[in-house]
Amino acid sequence: MWETVDALVDTGSTYTWIPTQLLDRLNVRPQFRREFETADGRLIQRNMAVTMVRWNGEAMPTLVVFGEDTDAVLLGAYTLEGFALAPDPVNRRLVRVRGLAMVSVEPVPGPQFMCRGLVPFWARLPLIARGRHSKASEKLVKGLRLFWL
Repeated sequence: MWETVDALVDTGSTYTWIPTQLLDRLNVRPQFRREFETADGRLIQRNMAVTMVRWNGEAMPTLVVFGEDTDAVLLGAYTLEGFALAPDPVNRRLVRVRGLAMVSVEPVPGPQFMCRGLVPFWARLPLIARGRHSKASEKLVKGLRLFWL
């Protein structure tokens, strides 16, 4: 069974947050708990599970957070990267992107244990700061569908 969810795209959120009532209706049960730091610096704990998500006809497993009544419904970085998607804030849509391989497929001259020029990093785009929504963060994703794996 699939159900459509409208979610705010938030690349600053590690995971996708879905209301507990919806996950219960889909028979998704908590599998573990994680601690989160909110935009205002508070530490909270929420239940999480692995479930299937479908976007644009493609389905794959992802991690979801069981959101409480006051939590926003968010499409987070983990799910976006799983689908190889990135937000296009100018055109207010999601676009397909290439995955990154942090290894060289060509022989590297010199000692093989050195990887010059490869500095992995994570860039967080602060779309939601201090509880206020910026114009860029108001994009809703329609057609995200969830079901229990």
